[in-house]
Order: sequence, then structure tokens, then C-alpha cells
Amino acid sequence: MCDSSEVCKIPSACFVSVEKSQRSAESNVAIRKSAKIGQFAKELGAYITRNTEDVGIQFAEEAKKMHHGEVTEWNIRGSATQDEVASLKDEGITILPLPSTKINKKI
Repeated sequence: MCDSSEVCKIPSACFVSVEKSQRSAESNVAIRKSAKIGQFAKELGAYITRNTEDVGIQFAEEAKKMHHGEVTEWNIRGSATQDEVASLKDEGITILPLPSTKINKKI
């Protein structure tokens, strides 16, 4: 602090030096893992698209109809507002929120 003669040590992150070849090997592993995650996400999106019907903004309404037995259950996907998601959860309707990507569009 300014105008203080006190000295104290502040904790900081440590640094471990590794050889360049080790850094390169670690980087290659990270790249391979990232590629696998990307491939998995792409396959998951394709699976969801093939096995669900996009009901768009009618998602919450359709989910409630199924939950109350008004319509036959079927696999749907779509979009819902945060309020609609909260309402679905309050009624005990299980949903799986997914990021808005190609999953919601035809691949």
C-alpha cells in the first residue's frame, strides 16, 4: 500500500518450466481431444436432428400437451423462453436444454 513501510508476500500462481518437446506433446494431445469433442458434438447434433421433430417456438406448449396426456408422446426439439423453461420444470416436465446450434436446424 502507498505510504506504508509494511512488506507482505502476495500468493501467486506458480510456474513450472517444461521442455519444448513436452509442451509440444501436450499440445498435440489437446488438439486431438478437441477434435474428438468437435466430432462428438457434430454426431450428437445429427442424431438429434434425425430422431426428433422441430416444433420451433411451440416447444413448451407441445411438451405440456404430452405431459398432460393430451397428445401422443413423440420426440421433439424447439426453442423456449427462460420463463417457459421454468414453467416446464415447475410442472415436473423433464427437458434437456441444448445450445442453439445446427441441432435446431436441418443438417
